[in-house]
Amino acid sequence: MSRRRLSPQPRFAARHDRETNRSDIDAFAHQFAAKFDSLDLVTHQDGRDRVIVTEDAQAERLQSFAQAQGEVKYHDLSQIKDEIARFRRCAPKGTFLEEFATAPSPGIVATTLQNVFYDSHEKYLDALARELRHEYMAIHQAGLILQIDDPGLADAWPTFIPQPPLEDYQRYARIRVDALNHALRGIPPERLRYHLCWGSWHGPHTEDIPLRDIVGLLLQVKARGYSVEAGNVRHEHEWKVWRDVRLPEGKVLIPGVVSHKTSAVEHPELVADRLLNYANLVGGENVQAGTDCGMGLGRVHHEVGWAKLQVLAEGARLASRRLWGA
Repeated sequence: MSRRRLSPQPRFAARHDRETNRSDIDAFAHQFAAKFDSLDLVTHQDGRDRVIVTEDAQAERLQSFAQAQGEVKYHDLSQIKDEIARFRRCAPKGTFLEEFATAPSPGIVATTLQNVFYDSHEKYLDALARELRHEYMAIHQAGLILQIDDPGLADAWPTFIPQPPLEDYQRYARIRVDALNHALRGIPPERLRYHLCWGSWHGPHTEDIPLRDIVGLLLQVKARGYSVEAGNVRHEHEWKVWRDVRLPEGKVLIPGVVSHKTSAVEHPELVADRLLNYANLVGGENVQAGTDCGMGLGRVHHEVGWAKLQVLAEGARLASRRLWGA
């Protein structure tokens, strides 16, 4: 692997560069890195270029992030209680067949809240798991299904440069799964959903870790429902994983069959086809329609988001009729 600092104004190709055999993505990497003095370009053994942040810039950047500078403590549950109360005002008990609220996993919090206090990553995860449990229990005790959002299980893979052996990454991820399971102790699996995705950023996602490489970790989470990103062009094909992987008895797959990565609204027939791909492998009674990820935070316009949820319901009804004639 070679590493070099880019000149302030490098020449780059907007299209395929015949001289360097560099694709548009690589050209964009050159263009992007050239805009910042703190960025380096790394050429790996596979001949591909990746932009990274220099150590000095990374240190400066980390200082601007929220940090755990002391013992992690969950001091005030009033905000989560207020959120639950607002939800109940909008949807009194019995309004829907199932109601769930989301909370972050210890692993994704560890990724976004930098640790400068604990002397090991494991101790930091343990502390986060201990304190996040307060939030998990508040949701559970309010009678809501708890959904754990954990993009970090998959999305952390491309952040390692160079990428480690797969077995090392799986060990790293297993520590996070163990911390989560510890935080969930005492909550019945049937009151738990687990959401896995590859991050909501809009980009090529060419270096996403395959579902096949982490599906064993996914199934170690002590939840009944597994919500998996499955409706975008990078991961739609991964329903085939379940040809070879047995879904444990009593578990439910919640594949994302509408995607936040495009503003095009899926057709109900496409939604039904995607659901049937899963149903034909694991049984229709073990499949529930879901979204790739949340539709908020500007990922799609809110009217587009509501339209996607509408076709999600329509496609689920189509799939049900084809399975059971109902």
